[in-house]
Amino acid sequence: MKVTRLSGVALAAAAIIGLSACGGGGSSSLMPQMPGGMQGDTSGPTQLTEAQLYGDIDTYRELGANSPNFGSITQSSNGNGISTDRVETTLEAGGELTVVVRDGNGDVSLELDSRADLTENLNGTAWMDDGAEDFPSNWSGNGWVLSKQDGNDTVVAVAYTAWEDTDDTNYFAGGYWVKVNANDDVTEMGTFGDAGPGSVFSYYDGQNSSWERPLAGTATYRGEAEGAYVGPGGDGGVWWSMLMLNANFSTNSISGCAGCPDADPNGVERGIYTYSTIDDLKNDRWTEKGVYIALNEGNISNDGSFEGTLKVLEYGTAREFTSQGKWGGLFSENDNSASSPGQVIGTLGGTATTDTGDHGFIGIFSGQK
Repeated sequence: MKVTRLSGVALAAAAIIGLSACGGGGSSSLMPQMPGGMQGDTSGPTQLTEAQLYGDIDTYRELGANSPNFGSITQSSNGNGISTDRVETTLEAGGELTVVVRDGNGDVSLELDSRADLTENLNGTAWMDDGAEDFPSNWSGNGWVLSKQDGNDTVVAVAYTAWEDTDDTNYFAGGYWVKVNANDDVTEMGTFGDAGPGSVFSYYDGQNSSWERPLAGTATYRGEAEGAYVGPGGDGGVWWSMLMLNANFSTNSISGCAGCPDADPNGVERGIYTYSTIDDLKNDRWTEKGVYIALNEGNISNDGSFEGTLKVLEYGTAREFTSQGKWGGLFSENDNSASSPGQVIGTLGGTATTDTGDHGFIGIFSGQK
């Protein structure tokens, strides 16, 4: 089965964090044991236990309560109705990435560097190989699994970037992180999308958007969504799905789904797919979960942002599980109210009690007309 991952061509001249791959056979029921250790650590990689990685589901119920924080788009378990974290990224020479997470006071709460904190470079793996084929001829991309000790906490993150070779201010970076304390409890989960100053999303500064909202018409956006999940007994890893969003500019509304039947009209991709180890991710060995995420109708604001609530349902029957969560995003720049913007990006986060127990999840998404 052909599985197209979060494509490297969804933003700007079509670039968002390149994740394309060819679906491979087999699935893994192994608990995650992601390698720790830093680049240059001659003692060899350590093995993080599932408890160290994922902890107790009850410690991050905030995932279902917090809306995205706009500027960059950041959504995390920290906040009180709105995520208080904000993310800043810098594209370094050679396509390396630094990510700084600031808390509600503006203080740095987490900093990641694709060189110093590297656990695995995803380039050259099955997960990324097909993505290179999707890039326009003048675009490049990179992706990593990162880990580090942050005081008493262990952090595991996945991050990506895509950039225009002739203008490295035209870039997009995105990813997600999980933070675990010394007691093996998950204390924080978050996801982000951040654009360079030359991108089609750089118009948004949270206060003085130049975006022109279309006065009428509709648009359908298709793309992909991806993130991290945690579940009962230390189960956890990375998830991926197809995405569909329908915008109605006459009513200022947008809604859609991640992994629902309508997200892939060809009926090839069915629901949410999960990867529970780094080896599964690199070799594209997935497990089909039989659920999808409905993105309930949200409001489109005059500044180009939108947000709403979400719920989790069973694929095929649309049976609704006990769930809660928020989602939101930005349209690409639009200076003509008679036309609709070409792309959307955003984040989502929530919790759900399915037939296999309690789960928490965060993710990023992108789509284009």
